[in-house]
Amino acid sequence: MDQIFNRTKHSLNQSHYLHLLFQLKNYAHLPEQSIIELHFVSESIIKNINRDYRHIDHSTDVLSFPVDVAHLTTDHPYIFGTIFVCPNYIIKRDQTDQYDSYIIHSFVHLLGFDHQVQKEELIFNRKTKNIFQYINNHV
Repeated sequence: MDQIFNRTKHSLNQSHYLHLLFQLKNYAHLPEQSIIELHFVSESIIKNINRDYRHIDHSTDVLSFPVDVAHLTTDHPYIFGTIFVCPNYIIKRDQTDQYDSYIIHSFVHLLGFDHQVQKEELIFNRKTKNIFQYINNHV
């Protein structure tokens, strides 16, 4: 089962986010045993993670960390990836408390896609659009 951790003062609808993760895993045909960890964290926590793992010393909206699952069997539960969301950063920058698009963005990274160069960005954006369409059609 996917895991939601709220290390903020924000009230979150955990069942909504569990359902979103369920839909994302269905879209990607991930095995039932796969687990996604979703952490809602403060700006200081995400800044520390960003500094420690990406060597960028400032806060950000989301970070995602895929786990190398190539060596795992699907017989046992395993963590597919971890997503960190910073509500305070998102609220300040984008004046929204809707985090689904940020989670979907991070999930596309977990699937192995990136957007560092224009060609990759086109593929990344197409994949993101496909996921939004899938979710909207499977409400």
